[in-house]
Amino acid sequence: MIGACAPAHRPIPDGVYYSDSGVDFIFVDAARFNYYGFTHPEHPDARICFPYTYEVLPDGQIFLGMADTDRFYRMGRYDLFWQDGQIVMIEREALREVMRDGERVTRLVEIEEASRPIRRFVRVR
Repeated sequence: MIGACAPAHRPIPDGVYYSDSGVDFIFVDAARFNYYGFTHPEHPDARICFPYTYEVLPDGQIFLGMADTDRFYRMGRYDLFWQDGQIVMIEREALREVMRDGERVTRLVEIEEASRPIRRFVRVR
């Protein structure tokens, strides 16, 4: 990560980036990375915005400043990259319902690399 005294590296042009799935989008400006999507597959009408600070690392990975809860419920489950003028989102962990001591609980499960869903976000304006 870039030191606190240096300006953050943000080569992503400001704009709105729509995913190839057509259901979510990302708004990027000079200081913010705002993901607009759905919070849970069982509630498809519950669209919400997750705002983050960000920087792009030298390898193209997008680093989001996030709280601990974001890792479980939000963007922490994805690897994000800036590649060829697109934002690439790769799911590496998924929320799964499992039974524990007779109760249903939600937990993170790592997805095998070969079957990780990938979404591409392209700038539309």
